[in-house]
Amino acid sequence: MTKEDFFEKHGTFQMRTAKQINGIPYGDEALYIMVGGLVGKQEITEILISNDGRGVIFGYTKDTSADPIKLTNARMCLYWPSSIGGVFGLGEIGPNDDTKVSAPLDKAKFNGVTCVFGVTDKAEQAWNNAPVQGR
Repeated sequence: MTKEDFFEKHGTFQMRTAKQINGIPYGDEALYIMVGGLVGKQEITEILISNDGRGVIFGYTKDTSADPIKLTNARMCLYWPSSIGGVFGLGEIGPNDDTKVSAPLDKAKFNGVTCVFGVTDKAEQAWNNAPVQGR
């Protein structure tokens, strides 16, 4: 769903049609803002997800709102140093030489996704070039 399609369907975020609990937006409207327009995107896109098992996983998907979410070329971050800047840093700059990253899986499904992040081009390149921990 493009930004234009989203706002055509739901109106601007300030309109009364936005679902709210105690004044806090939720649902697709809030998710659209949080993930920068990735809701329901049907072209292949690179993302970073976190799940309720505290996993942080990079990969590619066609549907960012699927449950479970399906990823290709999925790689899990096993450890990152403070120099990365946390989970958001993994989406901004990606793993560095001190980060420990799993081997890639061609296909994987993840339940319990708690957040979906967009990934910069720089981070995508770093994820794809990161060596496999222990090999």
